[in-house]
Amino acid sequence: MTQGPGHIYRVGSHVYADSRALRHLAEHHDVVPTASGYRMLEPAITSELVEGRQALPSQQGNLYELRAADRSQLATACVGWLKGGHLQAGGDFDTWPGGCGCRIPTTNNKRSSR
Repeated sequence: MTQGPGHIYRVGSHVYADSRALRHLAEHHDVVPTASGYRMLEPAITSELVEGRQALPSQQGNLYELRAADRSQLATACVGWLKGGHLQAGGDFDTWPGGCGCRIPTTNNKRSSR
């Protein structure tokens, strides 16, 4: 059973990809590990692990922020990946979905209906 290629997201001015997206891109691009994520050689894009944030919709695995020295190169690569079916659009958000983007502990404070 084949699973999807992974998701790419825009939140504000930042671009993110989930683990499945990076694994899929590594099948089509030269990717090397770094201390905090991965570096794609061509196009020259780095990814850095993002921790402590709420998961984005349909996120599969960890989340990585994608960066390039030339932001237009990142935008061009993202459009090409989406059009070519290499990644799926996970969402386009002005702010982090669900609020602050931090992990908020949940509690079981249910009140009785009586």
